[in-house]
Amino acid sequence: MSDAARRGPAISAHRGGSENAPGGTYTAYRSAVEAGAEYAEIDVRRTSDGILVARHRARAGWGRAVASLSYARLCDLAGFEVPRMAEVLQLLAGRAIGHLDLNEADCAAEAVGAAADVLGPAGFIVTTRDGKLAASVKRRTRAGVDVVVTDCPGRALAPRDEGGPRTLGRGGSGADR
Repeated sequence: MSDAARRGPAISAHRGGSENAPGGTYTAYRSAVEAGAEYAEIDVRRTSDGILVARHRARAGWGRAVASLSYARLCDLAGFEVPRMAEVLQLLAGRAIGHLDLNEADCAAEAVGAAADVLGPAGFIVTTRDGKLAASVKRRTRAGVDVVVTDCPGRALAPRDEGGPRTLGRGGSGADR
């Protein structure tokens, strides 16, 4: 039996957790790590000025797409400093496993590359609802990165096995090597 199996279920902080602060804020991510979360989910999106952010909702204030807003405008509409992905990765480094939830294909390669650089290939997993995106990420990443395709991002964590990354089918129905 693996060490992971002996430990029991992993604890993942959805949007960084929201027990002590609103989800998707710097305070939520810090609080989750301090509370001992093993994983912290980051919904990755890109602003119009190229900043990768941790933002669950695709739209902000008055229905405007995150991708159509500058980082400064997104923060204004959100009413708080929206976490930059790079800073969240630094906060997690050595303390929790990053759980990248990729919702937008155009920023996937950059997000995965940044996570690999900061957290290392065993320091994060990737979830997405897009099977083609998962296959693309899997082809382009280093061995050791878990890529999960799920109908319910944030809930399926694929176990790492000796053979490297594992991709689960939609809804966790099977492995695809």
